Amino acid sequence: MNNSEKILINQLLKGQEYLISECLYKRGYEFVKSILENETLVKEEYKDLRTSTIWNSSKNEIEIKLNLTFWNDDRYKHLLKPTIFSINSLQIKNNILLLEKYCISPFITINCLRKNTYDLEQLIEFLIEKEIELIVDDKKGGKKLTPILSASNKVLKEKYGIDIKNIRQRGRVA
Repeated sequence: MNNSEKILINQLLKGQEYLISECLYKRGYEFVKSILENETLVKEEYKDLRTSTIWNSSKNEIEIKLNLTFWNDDRYKHLLKPTIFSINSLQIKNNILLLEKYCISPFITINCLRKNTYDLEQLIEFLIEKEIELIVDDKKGGKKLTPILSASNKVLKEKYGIDIKNIRQRGRVA
């Protein structure tokens, strides 16, 4: 990127310096301008999505994620966070549909969405087989998704003694 384009981008971001990141300057001026003027992102209700993580996604991927029909459902609005831009849109869709199949979708977490869909299904089936609750009590007296389904593979192994590789190899789900 040349200096003049960098200057134009900086002018666009005047007053929004929190959006500046290393990835930003890998994008062109027109790309940055189009994201800043995106009809969804300019709405006040979506202002929290305007963070520097957005530059990690392509324009098409941003549009796809912003237009997922799940966001029209109050059960999923809590997932609309800046980190959503670091998760593949197909994976978001598949994981929500998977958790709907098990009637636990209202409890989805961002970390759960990050999981490979096949691994997530294998893990759910493993927990059901071991009679481990998928929904547990939270500290506030409500309900939440078991932390096992949101845990990284490393935490699964170290904290819960669950090796996702072994579960994957057993292939519980057709």
